[in-house]
Amino acid sequence: MILEIIQIFLLFILPVLLVYYKIIPFKYRRQTLVTVSIITLILLIYERWSLKDLGIRLDNFIPSLIPYVIFTTLGIILLYIVAKVIKRKPIANFYSNKKYIIIIVLGSILQEFLYRGFLYPKLNAIFSSYVIIILVNAVLFTLMHTIYSNTPTTLITVFIAGLAFTGIYACYPNLILISISHIILTQIAVRYNFYKEEKKTIRNPG
Repeated sequence: MILEIIQIFLLFILPVLLVYYKIIPFKYRRQTLVTVSIITLILLIYERWSLKDLGIRLDNFIPSLIPYVIFTTLGIILLYIVAKVIKRKPIANFYSNKKYIIIIVLGSILQEFLYRGFLYPKLNAIFSSYVIIILVNAVLFTLMHTIYSNTPTTLITVFIAGLAFTGIYACYPNLILISISHIILTQIAVRYNFYKEEKKTIRNPG
C-alpha cells in the first residue's frame, strides 16, 4: 500500500503541482504528460503488467460497446448544455487544424492510460470501496485540470467527467473504448474553449 501511495504522489500529484506553481512552465505541460507516461510504462514493464491488467482487451469489447456509446452520447449532450450555460462559443475552423487534433487524440489516450489503465488498479490495491476509488480517481483527474484558468462550473464538469469515466471503466474495464470516448468528448471540450488558457498566479504588489 505504501508503495502505491508513493507512486501515485510522484506520478499524479507532484507533476501537476510543479506545473500549477510554474516550476515547470505551462508551455511544457504536454511534455510533462509524455514524461510521466514514459515513466509509468517503464514501471509497468518492471512490475510485469499484462495487457489485460492495463485494460487493453478484446474479450469484453462487444459487450462493452453499447454502454460506451450511450455514455459518450450523454457526455456530448452534457458538454453542449454546459457550453451554452457558461456562454462558450466554438473555435472557428477548429477541425482544419490537423496538428491540434492529433495532440488532442494523443493527450486523451495518454490520460486514459494513466488515470484508468494505471491509476485505477493502483487505487484498487489501496482501497476496498469502489465508491472511494472512483472519488479519488475523479479528484486526481480534476487536479490535473486546475493548471488551466477554469471557472468553478468547468471544474465541476471535469469532476463529474472523472466520476463518469472511472465509473464506467469500473463496470466495463476496456482501455480502448474509454480512450475513444475520451477523444470524442475532449475535442468538443477544447473546441468550446473549456481549457483555453493557463492558470494565472496571484502576485502581491510591491
